[in-house]
Amino acid sequence: MRRFWRRVGAILLAIVTATTVTIAGCVQTAATPLRVGTSLWTGFAHLYLAESLGYFQDSPVRFVEYPSSHDMTQAFLNGEIEAAAVTMGDALSMAEKGIDVKVVLVFDSSNGADVILAKPTIENLQALKGKQVGVEASVLGTFTLTRALAKVGLTLEAVQIAPLGISEQEAAFREGNVDALVTYEPVRSRLLASGAKQIFDSSQIPGEIVDILVVRSDALKNQTATVQFLIDQWFRAYAQAKKDPQDAAKRVAPRLELSPEAYQKSLAGIHFPTLEENRQLLSQGDSTLLEGARQLIQVMLDRKLLTQPVDPSVLLDDQFVQNGQSW
Repeated sequence: MRRFWRRVGAILLAIVTATTVTIAGCVQTAATPLRVGTSLWTGFAHLYLAESLGYFQDSPVRFVEYPSSHDMTQAFLNGEIEAAAVTMGDALSMAEKGIDVKVVLVFDSSNGADVILAKPTIENLQALKGKQVGVEASVLGTFTLTRALAKVGLTLEAVQIAPLGISEQEAAFREGNVDALVTYEPVRSRLLASGAKQIFDSSQIPGEIVDILVVRSDALKNQTATVQFLIDQWFRAYAQAKKDPQDAAKRVAPRLELSPEAYQKSLAGIHFPTLEENRQLLSQGDSTLLEGARQLIQVMLDRKLLTQPVDPSVLLDDQFVQNGQSW
């Protein structure tokens, strides 16, 4: 009998110990969330879909939405978030400022989604000379306009720059405060529907505009499992969107203030690299990402957006996509 009660006691002790460890683990996870900065952009659609489907429920991933990429970059630099969905230009700026940051995922490549819209009376890029152009105060806005104007032999000095956050652009254009805008979805679709004229899009500079997930190196070490979970859920939502695109559109479109039909049309200008493509891009097996980054670096140096060159290859970290889960 005594042996029986000893066995019962041992079992109970094991249960209590396991429960205590589990609770402690939960407390530790809750105390160290991975704060991920995002902004409204069609290229981040699978994050919104994953949220809608509950993939991040009860996880340590916490999304923080910012009105512009500029605000998000500042939050990252200030240590308010550990990860951020940004452009390659933002990542290069962070690296130059001494932030130990790694690129762990390529969300999308813009293939027509970043555009210059103009009043109907403005025929082409050459006609922008001397005109007021609204541009977000970000690397992306400056880069897009610089590359577009260079196509027709103009520089930024040929136009009048009006700094406008993405949330201010639509009203400024409708009220006639600017002649043109450097913009993207969902502003693009709404203004095109109301008569704006598209005179440039990013399909003319393929591979040069990409959106990526950057994470602080200390977070990669301390929250490895959470970063892996975040990336796996991105590809899980990607697979679900391909499986049921209509349901995905119904869930994501309201977040972007678009109709499901307009949202689906907007996807035509965006390429979402697969898990295998990400493995190639981040392992440097495919030079496309690095070539685009070097083109970007040169423009940033010319525009004094960088004070010195940055080696983009040292920013790439492929461990999470190499270990990524296929769905």
